[in-house]
Amino acid sequence: MKARTRTTHRRRQGQSLVEFALGGLLLMMFLAAAVDFGRAYYIYIVTENMAGEAALIAGGQPDFDYNAWTSGSPYTQNDSYQMRARNVAARVMGGIISPENVDPATDVVLVSQNTGNALSRSQRMSGCRFTATVGYHVNDLFFPGILGFRSLTLGGTAPGTFAKSSSALSSPPPGSCP
Repeated sequence: MKARTRTTHRRRQGQSLVEFALGGLLLMMFLAAAVDFGRAYYIYIVTENMAGEAALIAGGQPDFDYNAWTSGSPYTQNDSYQMRARNVAARVMGGIISPENVDPATDVVLVSQNTGNALSRSQRMSGCRFTATVGYHVNDLFFPGILGFRSLTLGGTAPGTFAKSSSALSSPPPGSCP
């Protein structure tokens, strides 16, 4: 009788250990998912701020962007709306977000609110409305890596209006904004 009780007790201990290991693994995966979701949401908020900065700067300096910079320009390349948006990430990075994951030449774009197409410098007319979009490439989230995604791109948008009158901008006739 005593030998039978000892065997049953050992089996129950082994069963508890297996249940704890499986339950612990499941809880750790939920914790990793919660941390990933929190980081992704934080990055989304930062990309919204980056887009807002790009819209603010582009509205005031529509004729100057990252690709238009020349050595004789009165602006520096860091004055472009793309670099100003990227610098928002540099100010808040703290190990969670890196400005290196935003390419100012391709990831910060001004889009026409009428057509949804990217605006060239010649299409940026005073009074026209646009949307600044920013893409941020996340390479180190846990769960997308398990699911086979090497990079996840999160984006932010912000509306703006070209308000500055300069030699490059013309006032469009009503209804002619691109």
